[in-house]
Amino acid sequence: MSKSVLWFIASSLLVSLACRRTEPAAPPGEATPTEASAPVASPTPAEPVATKEPDCNPATIDRGAESWRDGAACVERLAPRCEQGDPEACMGAATIMLNGSGGAAREPARALALVTGACERGNSVGCLIAAVIHDKGLGVAVDAATATAFIDKACALGDAQGCQAKAARAPKSAAFIAEANLSVGSIAADGLELRDLMCNVTGGMPMLGALVIAGSLAKQRRALDKCAPAGQAFAATWTFAGGKTSDVAASGGSPAANACVEKALARTVATLDGRCGAIVLVGKLAGAEATLEAVRSGAAN
Repeated sequence: MSKSVLWFIASSLLVSLACRRTEPAAPPGEATPTEASAPVASPTPAEPVATKEPDCNPATIDRGAESWRDGAACVERLAPRCEQGDPEACMGAATIMLNGSGGAAREPARALALVTGACERGNSVGCLIAAVIHDKGLGVAVDAATATAFIDKACALGDAQGCQAKAARAPKSAAFIAEANLSVGSIAADGLELRDLMCNVTGGMPMLGALVIAGSLAKQRRALDKCAPAGQAFAATWTFAGGKTSDVAASGGSPAANACVEKALARTVATLDGRCGAIVLVGKLAGAEATLEAVRSGAAN
């Protein structure tokens, strides 16, 4: 999925945490006199108590009375709490500095420094905010790689939204099929091993179709093994229609090996209709498995 997914996730996080305002604790009450103690008169009148503190909730800071809109004061109040590990304070301070809420100055560099420090101290929310700043170029150059690194850190810290964003940004397999209604991580038939099998099957029962597809391809196993006897994983896509296999494309090996795999797969007799993709392990299994991750990531030929 694209960067918009990250922005949606992180923006939702910004709103949800910003709206979860924690009211400041009331000052501790005075001790109740006991029978053994006599009340002590105050020599001077008590100082007046403010009826309301400035609103530091980023979701409402610009809606309250003018006298309560003090974004700069809120930043100074929230930043130390963020540094002490309070995720809501990080969210509030960063949002105010990024948006200039409550009349505060826009300070994206300071916001980034604050949340980066929080992330380094184990605050996953700080990591996600830093990811958004880099991903959207908020006061800095757009840097997808750095954004991904912050997302990975958030996930490593156990943040569910961070892990969701990490999965959304993961590269798709070269054998990816859009709108697939059949997906099997691993399947084998008659000695042929397939990984990441995906198909958009027309009619029939998709899960039963996986066995049928693997069995059909396995009839070409000997021809496939000749393409890379030492072992090689190939990302392949093809179309089954009217009993024939067409639109075959393979990658992962040398140009000659890729062409060999395409030729072998094109001989497959189609027993159902649909567009499919899979990583086909050809030749010696150990050698093919050694190249699997490179093919999955698209780093292979």
